[in-house]
Amino acid sequence: MSKAFARESYLFYRRLLERAAQGEDMTLVLVTGCEPAQSLVGAKFALKGPEIVDEVIPVPFPSLAELKDVILRTLRGLSSTDVDLGASPTAEIAGGTPSGSDEGDGKGAIGAPKRSVMSTKTRNAGFTMTVEFRGVRIQTYAERLYRQPEVIILGGGHVSRALCPVMKTLGFEVTVVDDRPEFASRTWFPHADRLISKSFAEALREIELGDRSYVVIVTRGHRCDQECLEAVLKKPVAYIGMIGSKKKVEGALSLAKEHGFTDDYLRRIYAPIGIDIAAQTPEEIAISIAAEVIKVMRGGAARSLSDDRRSGFGLTSADASASGSGPAVTGQIYGAKGVSAPVPQAAGTWPNIQKGLEGPFAMATVIWSEGSVPRQPGARMLVLRDGTIRDTIGGGSGEASVRQAALEVIESGRPEVVQIDLTGHYEEPFSTDGSQAKAEEAKAQERLQAEGGPRGPHGTPQGVCGGSFRVFIERLDPDISAQA
Repeated sequence: MSKAFARESYLFYRRLLERAAQGEDMTLVLVTGCEPAQSLVGAKFALKGPEIVDEVIPVPFPSLAELKDVILRTLRGLSSTDVDLGASPTAEIAGGTPSGSDEGDGKGAIGAPKRSVMSTKTRNAGFTMTVEFRGVRIQTYAERLYRQPEVIILGGGHVSRALCPVMKTLGFEVTVVDDRPEFASRTWFPHADRLISKSFAEALREIELGDRSYVVIVTRGHRCDQECLEAVLKKPVAYIGMIGSKKKVEGALSLAKEHGFTDDYLRRIYAPIGIDIAAQTPEEIAISIAAEVIKVMRGGAARSLSDDRRSGFGLTSADASASGSGPAVTGQIYGAKGVSAPVPQAAGTWPNIQKGLEGPFAMATVIWSEGSVPRQPGARMLVLRDGTIRDTIGGGSGEASVRQAALEVIESGRPEVVQIDLTGHYEEPFSTDGSQAKAEEAKAQERLQAEGGPRGPHGTPQGVCGGSFRVFIERLDPDISAQA
């Protein structure tokens, strides 16, 4: 690939992330393989809702308009029938006429795409699909972009101060609210993105809360907690957690009931807040709260301190995480029984590609996984020319193999797909053109076994986690002077 294409790709991702950060409904489609030729590998399409609004193509492609139409119809079909774009499926798509239909020309130009979709229980940011188009087999990776989740911490005490940097480390935007200026201060909360020193009622009227909002109620007293709780219960948030003893929680819920809130509202509350790790110090409680937020966001099943109380509403810990806490249908009670609330979506991780980067670097994206692996599709890391890495795709020998491959991609400019096996059994490397040099690999396998066991595609010893994952590596270049 040319230096100019690496520059165009870098600018494409900048535009994509900026639009997503502004709240636009964006989806990335990335071409990761192309058979028999590799001409389209690295092509990128940005979708806003159902339409392609931006694209970068490495070389001219004669039937590009028709190909884009097939990709669009495929994604529409998946999102409207088989799966949610966040549900981590793997799809095999043949553009053109579906089986048993007499419509279309079989070339991908007309007719609905036929598909068989295998969904997994884990909700990831993206999924892979293969489109057969005019004799060309095109592998793609699609990922829905979600705005960065936010945590609203109501109260500025010791637990809040310990929680703020933890949530920042986890990638959340952090807002802290306290009606005491000395607590809602940059000195007390140096890591917060936003500090609000107003009454809780006034602040909650101003803050726009939605399904990416995780609300933690840890104010200085029962009255403030109650005020915050009843205000937030009316909002379509992803999570509501409130600190307090069982006696305090029972009193708060009873008072909320007196004020007209039914069980359908109260079942949304994680109170006492946090995962059951017997936490005592502010720092331990902060970890407990952060773990519960992750549980709700990712659909986990760890035991919450509120499980016994919530089971009285016929809701188990696993059910709570699977159904989410956000709004179900506009105009209905959020989280009401019989109304399916959306599952909080897992977003891909995006390293900061806007600051402190010079010259070409590589971005490695996990595009597929199977079994027990450290990171799921949508995880990314950057590899700089000097070998420095930013972010992670899981660490260990697998990441070391990807790092070495990324350094080669930086020099060659050719995208590469690396498959990492963590089962302890060596697998053939995955190539962007579908070719497998079996004889050479057999010799390499024999040599590597003689040197001490299974190793990755770049000679790094492999792990035994029990799964495998596939990583797409491409060169990006922020250098404005990059020329073809």
